[in-house]
Amino acid sequence: MSRGKRTNYDAALNRNEPGTPPAGATAVRTRPVRITVDLAPPLHRVVKDWVRATAADLGRDVALAEVIRALLAQLDADPELAREVRARLTASTDSTVHTYLQ
Repeated sequence: MSRGKRTNYDAALNRNEPGTPPAGATAVRTRPVRITVDLAPPLHRVVKDWVRATAADLGRDVALAEVIRALLAQLDADPELAREVRARLTASTDSTVHTYLQ
């Protein structure tokens, strides 16, 4: 991660300092935000196979981005899933998550 991005995350975390506007008070995003994720080839294969099988089951094209959006919405809506993900992150380092299925 670049130094600039870390600084932005740190600034967001420090929004409770005196004189700092609350999160969301300065601007409201109206356009989608792009993210990039690096996947180990075996994990990429797993997700692509899942997307292809789901597309066949649904009888329509399914984009990987659509799956990611659905997963994030489910993570937001399901507290138990959020706890499970948090536990997995707590039990592993970024490098072990990154090399999943290698």
